[in-house]
Amino acid sequence: MSIARGQETRFGGKLDLETSKDLTLEFEAEARADNHFTQFETLLLEGGLAYQINDLFEVKSGYRH
Repeated sequence: MSIARGQETRFGGKLDLETSKDLTLEFEAEARADNHFTQFETLLLEGGLAYQINDLFEVKSGYRH
């Protein structure tokens, strides 16, 4: 038996803070609700740190909760 799910609405934002020329702090949040905003489904929070090695390579580490 499968349960049919309706559509959901997603909204969020992202903030990047350059701490130096090569280092960036990243914060992102996303909320998910059903299509009519009557039921809150999920909240995702993510933080990360990115280091630009050169023009072609970037190393990034993050955590999502």
